[in-house]
Amino acid sequence: MLLRLFPGLVLMLALAPAVRADDAAKAADEYARGQALLKASDFNGALAAYTAAVKADPANETYRHEHALLRRVVPLRAKLLKQRDAEKWQALAAALRSYYADHGLLEEVLRLDEEAYARSGDADTAAMLADTQIRMGRDAAAVETLGGLKADEQTAQTRTQMGIALAHAGRTDEARAIASGLADDKAGPGLLYDMARLNSLVADNAKALAQLTRCFELTRPSRLAAFKEYTKADKDMSGLVAQADFANVLATESKLKESDCSGGTSCAKCPSRDKCAGSSGAKTAAKDTK
Repeated sequence: MLLRLFPGLVLMLALAPAVRADDAAKAADEYARGQALLKASDFNGALAAYTAAVKADPANETYRHEHALLRRVVPLRAKLLKQRDAEKWQALAAALRSYYADHGLLEEVLRLDEEAYARSGDADTAAMLADTQIRMGRDAAAVETLGGLKADEQTAQTRTQMGIALAHAGRTDEARAIASGLADDKAGPGLLYDMARLNSLVADNAKALAQLTRCFELTRPSRLAAFKEYTKADKDMSGLVAQADFANVLATESKLKESDCSGGTSCAKCPSRDKCAGSSGAKTAAKDTK
């Protein structure tokens, strides 16, 4: 009856799905454009594209979520440039670094890590910078960064990273010498994972498998499945994947309860950083598998 009384309604109903489809397509195009701009470090352009995507398809949760995040990131970047207080700078940098790492913006992570290291020059910032350099395939730069630390400033983490960088650079004997001198009895899951990487690279597979087993035991249950998938895809672990015992290691179950992380700005100064899966390699794995 309604359609007889209002024939124009037929046309409206017929066009409505097409309009919605057009909006969805426009939104998808804008979102893809925003992602490309973000990869190119054009944050303002990416935000404008995300805004257009949300306007075209306001019901899309992914668009809304990424738009909301980037709306916070853009002013944080401006604040960081003007911030002179060291502690506040560190807090802002930690928040931005988390966003950059989550979105695979390694060049942006590198810039932050370089400035953080230039500001403090300590082992924690050196380790963060070297980790980023290694992830980007800049192993010679990582060797230079870590080589700048004095003997009493070096930690098990920085020595492990030095070994990984040397192994990547083909300096296997030097890497093996470092690996043989590392004690892992007090290492947390992040450090254990990096030690396993190092031992895998120097073909000490038995030691690497044992360290990886302990790493999995000390990883929170909610992270473990994704962490194992990350491990299988890690090129540094390729020597282990071919081992018959690797399947047994993958069957390892966590011995921990879920984390009651403080949610602070950085793992570096957390008193529990060696007791959770939030540091170094474990943290990287968790981010990369989101």
